[in-house]
Amino acid sequence: MTQHLAFDIAAVFPNDDPLSEWVVTLAIAMNDLALVHGRREDEQDAPERAFYWNRLAISHYTEAALFLFSTRDEERVREFVDSLDDEARAKYAETLDVFAEVRGRLFDVRNKATFHYPELRTRNDEADRPIRDALGMMRNDRGVIRSTIMRNSRALFADDVVTAIFAREVGGFDRIDEFKARVATGTTAFITFARRALATHLERSGAAITEVEPVDPMDPTRGWRNAGEADAR
Repeated sequence: MTQHLAFDIAAVFPNDDPLSEWVVTLAIAMNDLALVHGRREDEQDAPERAFYWNRLAISHYTEAALFLFSTRDEERVREFVDSLDDEARAKYAETLDVFAEVRGRLFDVRNKATFHYPELRTRNDEADRPIRDALGMMRNDRGVIRSTIMRNSRALFADDVVTAIFAREVGGFDRIDEFKARVATGTTAFITFARRALATHLERSGAAITEVEPVDPMDPTRGWRNAGEADAR
């Protein structure tokens, strides 16, 4: 069942509290990862779109896990994580374990095939040029462009180039599914941890929590009202 819980921001996330900053960052990353994975599942019948959402999910996981890694020694964070229940701490550890296992490939994939576009570095003969190398691998292939209305037009050959770069960075085409599975494991662990951390932080704040509902479910800009208010009129 879907619920909407309202609270005063300052009571739960005071702006001078580093732990609040940390938890809010978890919530932002959780939102991004949950949205991207949902879109990926919804568009499995469109391989090029599913591949895009998967690339974006890998990028978000990289950033989320890097955030956990880089804040692991912050005193307030360490105390908070240590105070969580066994499952939450296990998911925290699993997120970091997956990150440590595939860290190098995550950054290579993010920088060359998922989030950043490869740099064009022509002045250094030794520089890595992923697109040049992918084009060399594909020199005997046929490229295709789908020309139609703007939203459905696509340079399908460019997807093939990105796939070739992606495969190179994870160790070959036969390693793609294994890599994606490990990232999916880390992503699920992160989302589970973030949800539990957020719920615990909210509960410990002692803030008043009210169940609310949208004034107009079809127009979220109209704001929120206490649940049941419309029925009470």
